[in-house]
Amino acid sequence: MLTRLYVKNFALVREASLEFSPELNCLTGETGAGKSILIDAIRFVLGERMEIPAAAGETCTVEAVFEIQKRGQAGNIACPLFHEALAPFLEPEEDVLILRKESSDTRTRILINNRAANNSSLKEIGRLLLDIHGQYDHQLLLDSASHLDLIDRFAKTGALLSEYQTLYQEYDTLRKRQEELRSLAEGRERELDLLKYQVDEIERAALREGEEEELKTEH
Repeated sequence: MLTRLYVKNFALVREASLEFSPELNCLTGETGAGKSILIDAIRFVLGERMEIPAAAGETCTVEAVFEIQKRGQAGNIACPLFHEALAPFLEPEEDVLILRKESSDTRTRILINNRAANNSSLKEIGRLLLDIHGQYDHQLLLDSASHLDLIDRFAKTGALLSEYQTLYQEYDTLRKRQEELRSLAEGRERELDLLKYQVDEIERAALREGEEEELKTEH
């Protein structure tokens, strides 16, 4: 759940901080009040690339704080893909996720729980973390890559999927080891063939002791 949004130098917003309650939150106001700018700020911190009309020399900053359920927590329906994407940035005992994106004329910096990240990681986490509906864009239901995950979540197959992934990883490790052993066996056969050919060549040469000295003398 999104609990806090901090925006600075983003479009017309000089600085704003919003706290969200666990219940329904509504942003209201007349046209031009800046509601869509806050939505764009959320999209920005979730990895979307966009041109930010900030003043020259200023750094645009957006930070979003989320409370998330831990893996295995009661009532947790978060998909395993989400926790895998978070693994490099979130310790198992942590349940707060902080996304921060800063952009200036010269560079863009991304931090996930104060760890440096790239935009692709941010976008992958954002895609699984929050869904923005509007004008038929950014809708998770229309993203075919998410359909299988939605089915798994609806069917509550998280435990079964986790067990399958563990078994598949074990199988994949064994399969790779089998390929390595097969490759070693094939290499051994090639080495034996080469050595046999070299031994045959030496035997056909019928070398005898002292022959090298005789040849040098004859030369």
